Amino acid sequence: MVVWFEPMISSLHESVRLCDDNHMKAKPEYEEGPQAWARFEKAMKAIIAVPHSVIQQRIEAHRKQAAKNPHKRGPKPKRGGASRVPAAEV
Repeated sequence: MVVWFEPMISSLHESVRLCDDNHMKAKPEYEEGPQAWARFEKAMKAIIAVPHSVIQQRIEAHRKQAAKNPHKRGPKPKRGGASRVPAAEV
């Protein structure tokens, strides 16, 4: 039996606030009523305020950055390969 860990463990338990069911994970705080609706409305307005063109630019920039990763898992994006239609002879 190791005794020198005991003071360290007891001080650890004093600093951690346990939930009702004696787990270390804290329960999230919930808001109800008009305050919750105000927070939701504010978040939605912030999301909707971003123009669609800006979102498309960000997505395209992310795709270009992700394409540079040589260790990408999953299917690779299609690249502009050879056309199935033969070129017109001049």
